[in-house]
Amino acid sequence: MSASLTELLTQAIAHERRGDTASARALYERALALSPGHPGALLKLALFAQQAGLAPVAGRHHAPRDDRQPARRAQPD
Repeated sequence: MSASLTELLTQAIAHERRGDTASARALYERALALSPGHPGALLKLALFAQQAGLAPVAGRHHAPRDDRQPARRAQPD
């Protein structure tokens, strides 16, 4: 039986809190396999990559997976 997305994310957070980032990273990657583009998993993987000094990899995880752009607030004059 495979773990659900919620179970994988819960386990990843627990591993991260214990300082086991390698296991947490693997679980976030499994979560992405179940839910490609999951914002929480993408953010965590980007943060891990950035902390490891892998900025190009971090950008790849944090980049949008489609052409949609977030809405922007109007700037005051």
